[in-house]
Amino acid sequence: MSGIDLILQIEKDIVFEQINIDDHLVEAIKHFQGPIGERLYKACALEEQKWSYISQLPSAERLSLSRAYGEASLWANDTLKYI
Repeated sequence: MSGIDLILQIEKDIVFEQINIDDHLVEAIKHFQGPIGERLYKACALEEQKWSYISQLPSAERLSLSRAYGEASLWANDTLKYI
């Protein structure tokens, strides 16, 4: 959902007005608020190769983040095949 604006080529605010999504998820996606937002921020940092930030995370968290990111990338690639 954090990249839906890129896929649909419209602003996130317009997307979120058109779909039913909990406010806490919108805040997580738009402002990195709450536990989901914090995790999303870390995933974005990994995607954007912000190594100085990533290197400060505990090693277990870096490993977990790397695995989750890899799985999400595979899922996204498979999903985009059907769009």
